Amino acid sequence: MGLDAYVYCNCLKEGKTTNPPVARELIYVDDNGFLEILYPAGMKEKEKDRLHYKLREWSRDCCRHQLLHYCSERVGNWSAVSHLQEAVMEQASRFPVLASIWPSCNGGKVEARLAPQILEELEGFCLDIGKQKGLFLSDVRTGDDIYSFIKSNGGVFHFDGRIKRNTGFDQDGLFVVDRETGQEYFRSKHFTQKPLPEEKALRLDGKPYTIQPALLTDIGSGKECRVESLIGGYEEYSELAVVARHLKEDDFYSIEPLRNLLKASIETGNPVFWT
Repeated sequence: MGLDAYVYCNCLKEGKTTNPPVARELIYVDDNGFLEILYPAGMKEKEKDRLHYKLREWSRDCCRHQLLHYCSERVGNWSAVSHLQEAVMEQASRFPVLASIWPSCNGGKVEARLAPQILEELEGFCLDIGKQKGLFLSDVRTGDDIYSFIKSNGGVFHFDGRIKRNTGFDQDGLFVVDRETGQEYFRSKHFTQKPLPEEKALRLDGKPYTIQPALLTDIGSGKECRVESLIGGYEEYSELAVVARHLKEDDFYSIEPLRNLLKASIETGNPVFWT
């Protein structure tokens, strides 16, 4: 789950496409970013469905832009989007338009007239990004960041509905808590992680997958705690720590996709549609 976005090209209005299944003047983009048809009065639903299917198939390769998308980007999963949004909101008074564009769900758009100002604010945010600090769960050996602290999630990065435990971190360290009572089972700023042998086979949306349990051990106290899923997914991180440091642009996956979308909006004069 996450946020994607696209900007339409101008090939249709400039007559640079192959011939569409209906007259060009009957094709339009609705407020949600979908390609639609102005159907003649009295047309039956079956015929509308048939034409709409033809329109969709035609749009796949009617010009050099697939689906008539001049630019199409994966803005990020919701954690990545929230990470950037929260950092921007910390300076909302300086970057008010950039702070206002974020959707809370899939859908909606950013008007093309706003794109130049938003891009200017985004570049200003990037110039000042090093003045802010962020919190990360990092691999001690490599220095790689595994998770960023997301305030809106309370720092939780794993919600285990089967055993009703949440795993996350904040300025006081990594925690494992009961998701219903809030009882804390584990807390550590610096700990080791050892994979346990009993992998579990599960199914998600009908597809099989496995999870690898692990044993966490606080380096200072020796306190241990079992978690049902290896922190970091399938990659093994044996020593982890909660680290605070100054931010950099590379910490935000969503910056470059957003920059590309805004530039495309300026070049075409068309909105950015969230999806």
